[in-house]
Amino acid sequence: MKDSSQYGGVALYITVMVLVVLLAIAAGMSQVFFQQTQILREAGYSVVAFYAADTGIEEVLKDRNGTPTDIPDGVVGSASYEVVVTPSGGVKPDDTVCDPAGTGHYCIKSTGKYQNVRRAIEITF
Repeated sequence: MKDSSQYGGVALYITVMVLVVLLAIAAGMSQVFFQQTQILREAGYSVVAFYAADTGIEEVLKDRNGTPTDIPDGVVGSASYEVVVTPSGGVKPDDTVCDPAGTGHYCIKSTGKYQNVRRAIEITF
């Protein structure tokens, strides 16, 4: 005849195995949630960096009487932007020519940065 303590050992083993499986599932789900939180945070940083770059473009275009000039790099809140203005026929920082047709346009590139996320806007004016 079997002793009742033998059944207790089997129950303990099954309980431990079920807990290990549940712990593995919980750890996997927490890893997924952590990664999703990071992605959402970076998306928010990307929006702030984009609007900082947009601010750089607007700073160049406002009150310039149709002739954009270089403006100093700027800060918007805790974000920053860098602006490069290249005249028609000039070589841009990426080694391409601005307005090769020579129609008198300017190439304006503004790069916004926030929390190590960079977004750039380039226009021809």
